[in-house]
Amino acid sequence: MKNTTYKLDSKVMKWLACDEPDDGEEEADEFFANWLENVEDRNDLIVIDKILVDPSVLKAHFDCVPERCAPWTERGRFRSCCADIYVSIEKEEIAKLKKKHRVLSAHLLKTEPRLKKLLNSSNGKKNEFFLDEDGDALCRPAGRCVFSLMDKQARLRCRLYTVAKKEKVDITDIQPYTCRIFPLVIIQLDRGRVLLTVLDKKNYKAFESYPPSRFPCLSDSRLPPLVKSMSKTLDWLFGKGFAKELQKRA
Repeated sequence: MKNTTYKLDSKVMKWLACDEPDDGEEEADEFFANWLENVEDRNDLIVIDKILVDPSVLKAHFDCVPERCAPWTERGRFRSCCADIYVSIEKEEIAKLKKKHRVLSAHLLKTEPRLKKLLNSSNGKKNEFFLDEDGDALCRPAGRCVFSLMDKQARLRCRLYTVAKKEKVDITDIQPYTCRIFPLVIIQLDRGRVLLTVLDKKNYKAFESYPPSRFPCLSDSRLPPLVKSMSKTLDWLFGKGFAKELQKRA
């Protein structure tokens, strides 16, 4: 008999509350509203406490395959979460990164020539080196995330994992939530409920994304099921044991 209550992490809930849509994106907002209404009307949603899970999450296959999506000439039609996704970040996320400014800049300056201009800039800008001109998203110098590393085999890696290990902190303490949960999507509903879904061919327009077929990490059925490859993330989001509970419903 199940005696564990699963719920969305309070910090993630607070982050979601800050994620307001832009008023100017009326067409995208309408698409999102219609998609969400259709999802909520379906009777195949998996309900675990106040968490509504889109069955697409159980059907999805996902794993990081950086050698197939890095921004180089032979990646073809593929796109990358580290190179092609606009990552907006909230004030609290910016504050967490600011606390690690010194260690981040020291680590990056040694190995990232593309960032020297940003890190050594003295033009009086108020924004941190990792923010874009508007100050609300990660910048992408040379066509990829400011925190990314491209190795000699043209594979992309997130440098924040190295910093987290060096500082002995959890990756969640410094990595933007958008990056941490990709390709999962969490949507706040009414009455304390949340919807857990995943980027797929039915909803990608609602999130102004490339279709999942353009991401090698999402378009290969030979990859492991997402509920297994992202089990740690699912447990972090909703509580220990949630991934196993979800796998039972597969």
